[in-house]
Amino acid sequence: MKQDESRLFRMSVGQNIVKELSKLLPTEINTHRIIDHNDLMGTPTKDCQVFINKLNEVSEGKIFLLTFESEMEEIKRALISLMALIGMVLQVEKRDNSFWYSLGVDLMADPNAGNGIGENPFHIDMLTFSHFPLGMTILCERPDSKNGGSTLLSDLGVHSKLPQKYADVLRKKRFTYWKDEGLEQVGQHLTTFSILPARESSRVRFTSKLSKWFNLHPNLKLNQREVLIHAIMQYETLLKRNQIIISLESSQALIFSQLHYAHGRTALGEGQIEVNPSLSRQLWRAYFNYANI
Repeated sequence: MKQDESRLFRMSVGQNIVKELSKLLPTEINTHRIIDHNDLMGTPTKDCQVFINKLNEVSEGKIFLLTFESEMEEIKRALISLMALIGMVLQVEKRDNSFWYSLGVDLMADPNAGNGIGENPFHIDMLTFSHFPLGMTILCERPDSKNGGSTLLSDLGVHSKLPQKYADVLRKKRFTYWKDEGLEQVGQHLTTFSILPARESSRVRFTSKLSKWFNLHPNLKLNQREVLIHAIMQYETLLKRNQIIISLESSQALIFSQLHYAHGRTALGEGQIEVNPSLSRQLWRAYFNYANI
């Protein structure tokens, strides 16, 4: 099946734009927990502003695949400035003084985890928190040398194609999921939640892992659990059917909205144990909220 890339926009970012964006960012930023346009030094040039205006459309469900030709640290700084100009960049982990979070390879990790080597199925990061980040940037430093580990995106709005009986089940506040500890800037942890929102503009809260090892309401009977699991699997099937597969190359960044898309990863290529750790797949992710929410 040919994938629908109508909302995926590929853009090359020249070194002049990178340098201009990088200059806007203060030298010391890791003491901040949040960065927005008020923290930047100066105003963007006209060329930068045209670029920023386009990127603002991430809030409308557009996906941006950016290709850079600059050094990695300069790209990181430019992207932080860019996210600050279209919204607010978040340090979400209390234990870390960085806006960038590593997605490396750990052969001992759960294969389905972000740093594992297996498939990481569709999910929304920090889905159990009332104000999980709406925007995400994934930056590739090194792709998988074994030709795996492609990024997956799928439109959460495909739930409109679910039979009504399954959509109704997913709108019931009966789901629980494990809590990410040590987070801030993301609101309160929800002990129970619905997967689909009551209102169209609200947040979907989904992970494919719910069907495998979630804990449902303890008072639910077995047949009720089976109905809920089946509804989750139906939604997952639609997400897979409509997925976009993006194989990020070095110095490419993917920017998208968690309000519109679930994301995941294909399995890394076979033979990861043979790969020198210094050459293994290395991605970075950062979170932001866009301004017009």
